[in-house]
Amino acid sequence: MTNAIARILRYKEQIGLKFRIVLFATLALWTVFLAGIGSWALFTNGLVKKQLGNKALAVVNTASIHIERLGHHKIKNPSDTALPEYKNIIEILHRLGARTPFVRYIYTARIAKDNRMYFIVDPEENRDIDGDGKISPEEMRQPIGSLYDEPPEKYAECMSAMGGHAAVNLNFVRDKWGEWISAAAPLHGPDGKVEAILAADVAVGEFTAQRKQATRLILSASFAAAGVGGFLFALALAVFVTRPLKEMELTARRIAEGNYSREIKMTGPAELGILVKSFNNMRNKVFTDRERIARDLHDGLIQIIRAAIFQAEYIAKKPDSCHEELPKLKKYLDTAIEEIRKIILELTPAKLIEKGLIPAMRHYAQKVKEGGGMDYAFETNLPDDFSSPVEEELIKIYLEALNNIKFNSAASKFKVDFNRARSGLTLNISDNGKGFDVDTALKRLDKYGIKNMTSRAEANNWKLIITSAEGEGTSIFLEIPAN
Repeated sequence: MTNAIARILRYKEQIGLKFRIVLFATLALWTVFLAGIGSWALFTNGLVKKQLGNKALAVVNTASIHIERLGHHKIKNPSDTALPEYKNIIEILHRLGARTPFVRYIYTARIAKDNRMYFIVDPEENRDIDGDGKISPEEMRQPIGSLYDEPPEKYAECMSAMGGHAAVNLNFVRDKWGEWISAAAPLHGPDGKVEAILAADVAVGEFTAQRKQATRLILSASFAAAGVGGFLFALALAVFVTRPLKEMELTARRIAEGNYSREIKMTGPAELGILVKSFNNMRNKVFTDRERIARDLHDGLIQIIRAAIFQAEYIAKKPDSCHEELPKLKKYLDTAIEEIRKIILELTPAKLIEKGLIPAMRHYAQKVKEGGGMDYAFETNLPDDFSSPVEEELIKIYLEALNNIKFNSAASKFKVDFNRARSGLTLNISDNGKGFDVDTALKRLDKYGIKNMTSRAEANNWKLIITSAEGEGTSIFLEIPAN
């Protein structure tokens, strides 16, 4: 009993450890999940690319209106750099570049009938962009009319703009200047026709920087959400899980103090249902065994010892009757020993079946034969090495039935049938004894054997049928479902 309660209390500590492991694993998985969701949206859907492309498109759409008003259509030849329109447009593009640091290049160009693109206004100064100490041709301002020497598919957005539709190319395009996301808008002349385009390039480095920034933001938000959500989840789970465990601990302490009245109601998660059910079954079995032992001691062993004491007192008063009365005293003491053995057997059913359930059942049937001088038959379709999770409860009912045959039946023979059937296990024990009225026996306070068998069967949801009548023997049928 004490060991069982200690195991329950230790199990509570194990649950606490498992709970902490589950909690931290949940937090980690939740964080990874949220970060994965953010990363998936970020990289798979191209959110950063789309954001930068839309920004570049907004820049060229807005700026194209101002550049058209400044007379961009007048700039056609390399000598037009002296025109005030050219200088004004250069200044506008410089300001625009300063206000939109994510745009690396912004310029105007024209696409000829041969689909080749030629620069018109390039605001770039001759400067060392790559930091190698030299001004390469790519780092020089492109003069009016200079050719953008790349195939047309690399400036598809510019072709679209030349057709009158602003567009953005979200696929990185690599040329001799670098790798870009590009947007372009049409520039209209006084006659309303498209005479050039305004283009803006966003470098891959800008995309990488913003992607890292967005990733950090999403990860930070994910960790924050996981932390807050994980804490709330852990708090709710802790209350949900520990409540039945605390109730189990309290009930275990009460049982240790001898109070068996409290039964735990299942209020926690379903995973604890097996533990709670096992605990309640343990409580019920301990309570039943305690009550049975008390009844057996009070109404069986104590009465026998009291009779032995009376017999001894009688012999003390009449020493001459020793020869006749001592055998009676010996019989009382032998009966007391048998009662003690019976109680011990009830307390240690596991030891009875160490060599197997079937050999144990045969062994105790043989004991009844030897003790009562009656014949018996034992039949089964089960092998000797058969075992079952319910064998301890089964053999208790079996021993109770054999004791009734031995001490109360006055039978000359009995039979045991123990078999496996479709419905489960069946045990039938019958004798040719004097029999009794079952209803009357169940009402009598001294018929503990029948009551013990009935209570054990009911506790396990087994089917028990006792059939008997005076002068017709007794049959006890027990059915244990397959599940």
